[in-house]
Amino acid sequence: MNENDIGIPIPAELISKSNNHGEEFTLTKDFGIKNIPLVRVTRNNEGLYNCVEYYNTDKTLSKKVFYTSENISHLEKYKNGILIYTKDYNQENNKLGLITYYSPAKDVISKIKFEYSRDNRIKEILKIYSNESYGIEYNYDELYRVNSRKIFINNKIVEEEKFKLDIFERIVEYQNRNISIYVLERTKSSKLSKYKIVDNHDNELYVSNKFGENDEYINTEVILNGKKTVTKNVQYLDNKYLKKPTTSPEDLELVIMRFSNDIAFIKSKNVQETCINKQNILPITMRKLNLYNQAIKA
Repeated sequence: MNENDIGIPIPAELISKSNNHGEEFTLTKDFGIKNIPLVRVTRNNEGLYNCVEYYNTDKTLSKKVFYTSENISHLEKYKNGILIYTKDYNQENNKLGLITYYSPAKDVISKIKFEYSRDNRIKEILKIYSNESYGIEYNYDELYRVNSRKIFINNKIVEEEKFKLDIFERIVEYQNRNISIYVLERTKSSKLSKYKIVDNHDNELYVSNKFGENDEYINTEVILNGKKTVTKNVQYLDNKYLKKPTTSPEDLELVIMRFSNDIAFIKSKNVQETCINKQNILPITMRKLNLYNQAIKA
């Protein structure tokens, strides 16, 4: 028996009864026997966990987890034996406080910082890389669901979003500085069936997705200020503004991608002319045009 496997120390008087002769961790031919990754545990003077190292079956280090008392204080993740990121935890609330990403040369690529409210809910996530910073500040409703968020780029608020959710925690209303979206109907499988988009210039756009008997998508009826067209594009089933905030790094990455992709797309001269001159403006084009107007006014 090895105490590394059972997670608790073996009393000294029982060590001789164990078939495992030798407590020292070594990389022998038996390393990773039966394709089970091995674990190395080190303890402090009080016998508590100090560090746990996880190894792949090819003898490369997978991760290290450091403890303070009973709580994780620091984690290091490796790929092919090379450090790729670390995680540091707040000792006050035992929550994740910082993620740091590294290059193969061990240079810091980026950092993600987390701030918490008094009730230990994520209040803000901030990503820093190079000289740029992106952040989201969250607020919650009485049921502890995110009902608004502010988006920062280089410490400047570039967007404020508000959400309303139904009892199934699906977004039924969304609002930012430029548009409001109202979900009018969903299918039994929660697919977007009908919704309305209203912009700051009193333009109204209705989207009505049509489905077959087996809930398969057929086409979409789009009505902009009374003018109707029918098209077939599954993007109408997946409005990016109706994604429920997850208060996670992935949520921040989606926001970064949204702004960087849209603004880069808009800055193309040909796209600008297309957006401005085209009469039948589709929903995604309306959003890009609004973002462009916002970007040039900043």
